[in-house]
Amino acid sequence: MTEKEIQQKDKYFIVITLDKYPLGDAGAVRTQAFSKIFQALGYKVFVLGMGKSTEFKKKMFDGTEYCSLRYPKNNIFFRVLGRLKFFNRVKKFLRQTDTDLIAGILYVSGGLRLVKYIKKYSAKEEIPLYYDCVEWYSPSEFKRGNKSYAYRENNLLNSVYVDEQFKVFSISRYLQKYYESKSIKTLRVPVVMGVDKISVAEKEPESKLTIMYAGSMGSKDRINMFIDALNMLSDAERSKIEMVIIGCTQEEYEEKFGKIGGGLINRQVFFKGRIERDEVLRYLEKADFTMLMRPPEERYAKAGFPTKVVESLAAGIPIICNYSSDLSLYLFDCQNAVIVEDYTVLSCAKALKKAIELLPEKRMQMRLAARKTAEKYFHYENYIPEVKKFIDLR
Repeated sequence: MTEKEIQQKDKYFIVITLDKYPLGDAGAVRTQAFSKIFQALGYKVFVLGMGKSTEFKKKMFDGTEYCSLRYPKNNIFFRVLGRLKFFNRVKKFLRQTDTDLIAGILYVSGGLRLVKYIKKYSAKEEIPLYYDCVEWYSPSEFKRGNKSYAYRENNLLNSVYVDEQFKVFSISRYLQKYYESKSIKTLRVPVVMGVDKISVAEKEPESKLTIMYAGSMGSKDRINMFIDALNMLSDAERSKIEMVIIGCTQEEYEEKFGKIGGGLINRQVFFKGRIERDEVLRYLEKADFTMLMRPPEERYAKAGFPTKVVESLAAGIPIICNYSSDLSLYLFDCQNAVIVEDYTVLSCAKALKKAIELLPEKRMQMRLAARKTAEKYFHYENYIPEVKKFIDLR
C-alpha cells in the first residue's frame, strides 16, 4: 500500500442526493455505482439521501454507509416536511463531521440553497466538490413551461451555480461539451451500474412478442407513438404483439394521451401500474424487447441518458427505439436493437413489423449482443481508471 493509499483509506466521499437511496430509483442506482467506484479507489462513502426511512440513523448497504433524511411517517405532510428539512439536516451533518475525513463531496440534488452552502463550505475547508449532472430540463416537460419552478431551478443550477469550483461528471456528450465550453473540468460517465448483479433473461423466443415499457413516463417518453403504431398494423400482425406498460395506469395514460382505440386494451396492451423495482426486473426477464421513444431535438433528450435502456441491455433484452441522447454510440439496428428511423408513428409501425419478422435465431443473437453491450460500456468497474485520473486532477 502506497503512502497516498494509507492516507486516503479512512477518508470519505460524501454524496448528497434527493434520490431514494439505496436502489429506490434510477438516480439511486447510479449513486451506488459511483459508491463502488470510490470504494475501489480506496475511499469510504457516506450517502445522505431520501430513500426508505432509517429513522435518521446510519445504515450500511453493500459497503456504503448511508442515512435517509426521510421521516418514518409517509403521509404527504411528512414527505413535504422531509424535503423542507433536507437542507438543515445536511448542513448539521457536515458541521458535525471532521473535515480531515472528507475526501470530497459529490452533489447530486438537493436545491440551490444547499448548492450555495456546500460551495462556501468546500471553499472554506478546501474540500474538492463534484457534481453529477444527469439532466437538463426542457420547458416542454412542464405545464408552465419555462415559468415552472423545477425548470428554472434546474436551468440555474446547470448554467449559473455550477462553475469552476466543481468538477462535473456528465452523463452525456451534450453536457460534457457544454461544461468544457465553460472551462469546467468534466468527465463523461454514461449510465453505470452493477451489470453483473442483473440476471440475464433466459426466455426462449416465441411467435408472440412481449414488448415492455417501465418508467414514470411523465413528459419524457412518448410510448403513445408505439400504441398508435399498433393500430396501423394488420390484425395478423397485431396478434403477434403484447405490450406491457409498467409505471402508469390506463387512466393516467389516457388522461395524458387520450383514449386507446382499436380494442387493444387487455388484448395487445396491458397496464400494470406502479410496482417495486425488483418486480420490474422480473417482468423484464419475460420480455422479448423493451421500447422507448423520445423527441431527439428536445434538450432533455440530448442531455439525459435513459437508465431503462441500460437495464434492458444488462438483462439481455434488445430495445426498439429511436436515437436520442448518445444511444447511437451503443445501439445498432438488428444487432442489439431495432432502430426506429425517425420520430414518427409510421416509423414506429415499421420497426414493430421488423421486430415481428426477426427469426428466433436472430433474436437470440440480439439478446447475447445486448448483454455484451452492457458489460462493455455500462458496468461501473470499466470507469474506475478514468474516475481515478479525474479525481487526481488539480
